[in-house]
Amino acid sequence: MRVYHFITLTCVIISMIFVEAGKSKEIVKTYNYDNIHSIKIKSVSAEIKFKPQNKQEVTIEYIKDYDKPDKVILEIKKSHKKLSIKEHFLEKNINGHAIINCYIPSSQTIDRIECVNTSGSVFISNIKLENIKLDVVSGSISINNLINTNNIKLHVVSGSVSISNLNTNNINADVTSGSVSISNIINTNNINVDATSGSISMNNIKTKDINIGFASGDITLDSCKIYNSCKFSYASGDVDIGISSLPFKSLNIFSESGSITLKTPTFGDNFKLITTIGTDQGILKMPFECEKRKNVFLKGNNYPSDQCIVEHGEKGPVVKLSTYRGDITIISKLQEVK
Repeated sequence: MRVYHFITLTCVIISMIFVEAGKSKEIVKTYNYDNIHSIKIKSVSAEIKFKPQNKQEVTIEYIKDYDKPDKVILEIKKSHKKLSIKEHFLEKNINGHAIINCYIPSSQTIDRIECVNTSGSVFISNIKLENIKLDVVSGSISINNLINTNNIKLHVVSGSVSISNLNTNNINADVTSGSVSISNIINTNNINVDATSGSISMNNIKTKDINIGFASGDITLDSCKIYNSCKFSYASGDVDIGISSLPFKSLNIFSESGSITLKTPTFGDNFKLITTIGTDQGILKMPFECEKRKNVFLKGNNYPSDQCIVEHGEKGPVVKLSTYRGDITIISKLQEVK
C-alpha cells in the first residue's frame, strides 16, 4: 500500500517562460485568490493592465522587450495578504518597453489596487475592486466597467484620465497637464478634480457634489444630475454646463477669464441667481429680467464688475456665475436665448 502526501502552498503555480522572440521574455506567477487582498505595483516604464479571468487565482504576467533584458527584473513579494510587484532597472540608458498583466478572478473582489508608474499607462477594466490609488508621471489612466468600487484616487503629471461605466462613492483626480474624461457614473457622492492645464469633460453623471479647480483649459458637462452642490473655480478657459436640473443647494462657477454657458430645462419656482461680469468685458444673455443691479469687485481683481440678481420664491438653490472677462449665457429649453 502506497501513501501519498500533498503539501498546499500559498503560491500554487510558479513558472518562468522564456520566449526568445527578439529580446522578449515572459514571467508568469499565480497565487490563490484567498491569500490576496491587495496588490501594489511599482513600474519604471511598463504598461500595467488589470483584467478578469474565470479562474479563482491571481495571475501576474510580465512581458518585456528591452535592449538589455537581463538588466531589467520584476520582483514579486507576498506578505500576509498583500502582493507587491516592483520593476527594477539594474543599469541606466535601457531602451524598450514591457507589459505587466494582472488577472483577477471575475467573481471575486479585491480590496485595494495601488500603482506607481514613471513612464507608462495603467488600464483597469471589468473587475470587482473596492479602492484604487494610481500615481503616474507620464502616461494615461483608463478605468471602466468596475463593480463594488468605493474610492478612486488618481495623480497624473502628464497624461490623460478616462473613467467610465461604474458606480463609486468618491472620485479624486489631480492632473497637472492632460485631459480628464468622466462618463456614465451613477450615484456617486463626490467628484473632485484639480487640474493645471488641459480639458475636463463629464457626460451622464449622477452625483451628490462636484468640485473642480482649474488653471487653464475648457470644462464641459453634458446630461449631468447634481443633487447637492457644484463648484467650479478656474483662471482661464470656457465652461459649458448641461444639467438636468439645478443642484438642491448651490451652483458656483468663477472664472478670471473665460465664458460661461449654463443649460438646464428649468430653474424651477425657487432660486436665487447672481451673475457678475467685468464692466465692459462681456455680455449677459439669460431668459430672466434682472431685478437688482450693482457694481462689485471680484476677488483678486481691482477693476469693477456689473452684478445682476434675480430671486424667485424662497429657500431655493443659489446660482452664482462670475467671470471678469467673458460672456455669461443661460439657456433653458423652455426659453431659448436669442
